[in-house]
Amino acid sequence: MMRLFLLPLVCIACVAHEPGTSLGTFAVTGTLKTQTCGATMQSQIEDPWAFDVRLSRSGTTLFWLQAAAPPLSGILDPSGNATLVTTQTYDLSTNDAGTGCSVLRTDTFKAALGSAPQPADFTGTISYHYELAEGAVCGGLLSGQFDVVPCDVSYDLKAKRSTP
Repeated sequence: MMRLFLLPLVCIACVAHEPGTSLGTFAVTGTLKTQTCGATMQSQIEDPWAFDVRLSRSGTTLFWLQAAAPPLSGILDPSGNATLVTTQTYDLSTNDAGTGCSVLRTDTFKAALGSAPQPADFTGTISYHYELAEGAVCGGLLSGQFDVVPCDVSYDLKAKRSTP
């Protein structure tokens, strides 16, 4: 279950459709920068963390494309810097009354791609902020996943284009 929380930012709707012009697939290595969620989360974190991501752009919009996570896009400035933010609620439990324990995760990806039309690499950060969703009743349901909420996990990223 915890690995669900640490999956890379993704675009479910974009798996079959790639918007704009492809910038390629990038091999990304993340180095853990911060982790304030406690020892329980620490055991689930990969450091270093390696994954692939497809990037595309349409005008000044940058798209982060993978499978099975929240959609992600944002604005590229003229220097090739972008900040992409998405928020997703994860239901950990629901009772018969319709209330339960939900965690709100905010993903923020910041990247410096440079001004080349087809960047060969990029650097950046990816961070995850976790907090209880409004009205969440969690009691002991967070144990085994978080020691502390709200909390944050972030990585410094380095990426090289692996395919055009």
